[in-house]
Amino acid sequence: MKKRILNFISLLLVLSTVFSLVSCNPDTPDNPDSTEPQTDKSTTLAPVEIVEVPTDANELSEMLNAAIEYVELYCYRYTKHTVCNVNSLNVGTLSTASNAADAFRSIFGKKDVTIDYNYNTSRDSFAANFPQSGYTVNDMSSITAQQVDNSIVITAQFPSESSPGEESGQLCKLTNDYLSVEDVNKALTDFNSSASSVSVTASDIKVKATINAKDSSLTSLEVSYTQRFNLSGVTLVKLEGSSVTGTSQTTVTYSKIGV
Repeated sequence: MKKRILNFISLLLVLSTVFSLVSCNPDTPDNPDSTEPQTDKSTTLAPVEIVEVPTDANELSEMLNAAIEYVELYCYRYTKHTVCNVNSLNVGTLSTASNAADAFRSIFGKKDVTIDYNYNTSRDSFAANFPQSGYTVNDMSSITAQQVDNSIVITAQFPSESSPGEESGQLCKLTNDYLSVEDVNKALTDFNSSASSVSVTASDIKVKATINAKDSSLTSLEVSYTQRFNLSGVTLVKLEGSSVTGTSQTTVTYSKIGV
């Protein structure tokens, strides 16, 4: 009997310990906004101070790649702010339609959106909405760096691209916010419209990375570019026009990067 009582008391002690651990640990998989990482990203980052700003283009491209990879390897959160303004627009004979200008601004990407991304909530969207790395000096028109207080600011300029898409160029690696010919045609379909031909070009493609000189961490990243659209044989609902042209300026800013 005495042995049975002792076993019962031991069981109670074990159960009470288990329940106390559960009650003190709210960061379970059912709580995706937990501040404690729930995944297996590296936690062995050793701070590396940047004591001298490189001037060699190859070293700068490696530093840019490392800054982008820093988010993939160590970070769990970032905020993405996308702003696209249609700076010029000519809808030709379609101007007789009161909603033509607004419709094509929408088609050409006009927006102002801020989204917080969390690796623990969705790994796929976290990765898909941040730039990829792997750039070389051959991909760029130029790359420079300067020290601003305790930060190193790297600026990389990329060549213009015709019909930007996943098969060629660098814009698709930098952002998923650009518009391809297919995107424009799909947007036209959504408005019950069409065009006999669509061309899209991207220029002024630039990346600006701000790196903490004390520990080499990425503090912010900005991707900006201009897109030009040229549509011919356009039909908007039941109105037919000769051509539509437009220019948009997009800036994508990544901030609040961290664990």
